[in-house]
Amino acid sequence: KVFPLHAGVRLEEQREALQQPAETVCHVLLATHVAESSVTLPRIRVVIDFCLRRTPVFDKSRRGFALSLPQWVSQSQSTQRSGRSGRVFSGIAIRMVPRNFFSTLMPEFDTPDMEPAPLEKLFLRVAHLSQRIRETMPRMGALPPRRMLRLTVQPPPPSRVEDAVGVLVELGALSSRSDDNAQITVLGRLAVALPLDLRLCRLVLFGVLFGCAADAVVMAAAVGGHDPFARPTASAVKDHAKLVGAVRRASDARERFDGGMLSEPLMLRNLFVELLRGIEPLEDQS
Repeated sequence: KVFPLHAGVRLEEQREALQQPAETVCHVLLATHVAESSVTLPRIRVVIDFCLRRTPVFDKSRRGFALSLPQWVSQSQSTQRSGRSGRVFSGIAIRMVPRNFFSTLMPEFDTPDMEPAPLEKLFLRVAHLSQRIRETMPRMGALPPRRMLRLTVQPPPPSRVEDAVGVLVELGALSSRSDDNAQITVLGRLAVALPLDLRLCRLVLFGVLFGCAADAVVMAAAVGGHDPFARPTASAVKDHAKLVGAVRRASDARERFDGGMLSEPLMLRNLFVELLRGIEPLEDQS
């Protein structure tokens, strides 16, 4: 049996792939890097590693994340993949690159998470920390946010820091680009507290200002999560008729909850309201 395994595979499809196969059955898992450490794979005997990956990178032009082109993994990441075999009994790992290429041209370690990630919320947290230190320990003083970032083990490039500060000022999370004059605004403090993208935090703030805070919170949380109307892929559903039916049901549900508004946040809000309506009768019965 052949199973795809990636973040877009539905949970029920993942369960079948992760079940221990029968003695006469061999499971072949076509997996992304999600299989490196996120899930426990039973009775893996062979790992075939193409030494490639696609990771989310921040697209400055779109101001959001997009998948990168395939790129070589690091030696440490390839070693992590090899460790998926041989946990219960002897196994083997096969890397589809020459040994000399692996040892000389592939990077030894991954790039720091700080390097490709957007820095807006990180800069806000550092600015908030600097302000708290200055307020609670005035004798000690506090380093400006830019200098604190330069003192990290692997500091981000100054150009990316300035881009992040520009976005924070533009969206209204900071009052000024200067470390001396910049104050964290209401939006900035909200962004520090909420585990959401800065623009989704702005959505929550506008919801409060316009008297629809609950709707804004629901939309921000839903947009920041997984798509509940995810369509299955042909690699996940082998039966053509079942695949067509599943895709049609997902499309019909999306159209129904959208209600002609052509807005994904409002569609997800309508789905949440429908969910609440379904819960109320259950509570009455109990």
